[in-house]
Amino acid sequence: DAKLLPSVLTAAGNRQPRAREKAVWCLAMLSQRFVSRGACSSLGPSIRSVADATSKALGDSNPDVRQAARVAAMVLLAGGSQIDDCIIPSRFTGAVIPGVDFDMFDAFDLECVQRCADLARAAGLFSSVNTSHRGVRSVGGIR
Repeated sequence: DAKLLPSVLTAAGNRQPRAREKAVWCLAMLSQRFVSRGACSSLGPSIRSVADATSKALGDSNPDVRQAARVAAMVLLAGGSQIDDCIIPSRFTGAVIPGVDFDMFDAFDLECVQRCADLARAAGLFSSVNTSHRGVRSVGGIR
């Protein structure tokens, strides 16, 4: 996972919004894997890079990229006990989608991500009508 991170971080800065959206969603999934393995302490600089890229994506001009960044921010906030608080930007708390249960949230579950998009839309946080994750079975074969 740590070997994949530099490529995903590079893709998060791509000129194409669709590529940025997918890359930021991958950052959410990688972060969830780091948190679930308890590997955050050994990957401090990597988690900081993910937090920085997520923070930047929260301000992206594309609403789909911002939605993927909200998912990544929620994953990082949910793993807060394992992640040093100093690397979690304060803007992450404003990115939390109302009504999402951190304990039940799974960035790998497409239905869960879709529910987050629906909740964000209901809360006025997501202005795009594009539901780009529909019809996608898995990302990179990871499920």
